[in-house]
Amino acid sequence: MKEIVFDIGANKGWETDDRNLCSYHTKRPWVENYTVVCVEPTPELYDDLCKKYDGKDVNVVHAAVTDDDTDTVDFWISKSHTASTCSREKAAAGCSHDEWKANPDLPHDAHLYNPATTRHVTVPTTRIDTLVEKTRRALNKTNCNTC
Repeated sequence: MKEIVFDIGANKGWETDDRNLCSYHTKRPWVENYTVVCVEPTPELYDDLCKKYDGKDVNVVHAAVTDDDTDTVDFWISKSHTASTCSREKAAAGCSHDEWKANPDLPHDAHLYNPATTRHVTVPTTRIDTLVEKTRRALNKTNCNTC
């Protein structure tokens, strides 16, 4: 059985199938060398990952990873697909790009959460320990010769 790699906040799946050096200590690409679990909270990116990895040894989970035992969480989707957040404070501090450029005291990423372009949704959640346990059980069930 292959080892498992979790790609938390998988986005477009670049880490999963790319040969870049972000995780130099693992064999690349992950899809060929590991059982991969991609976790992505953004609904559109989750749908894209499901299509991209259909028929491959990749499990795609629609969830935000949290440390709470809640079923859902508020999530703000930025126009920049790499900057979405569960942080209500970060989303509330958002501003237009022009406001951000004019005010050097604003947070460095405030323009990424422009209220005019940031969308609020509710997404499912999982704790990392729950995710690991569910993945182990699912893989044991599919790899058991006597089941």
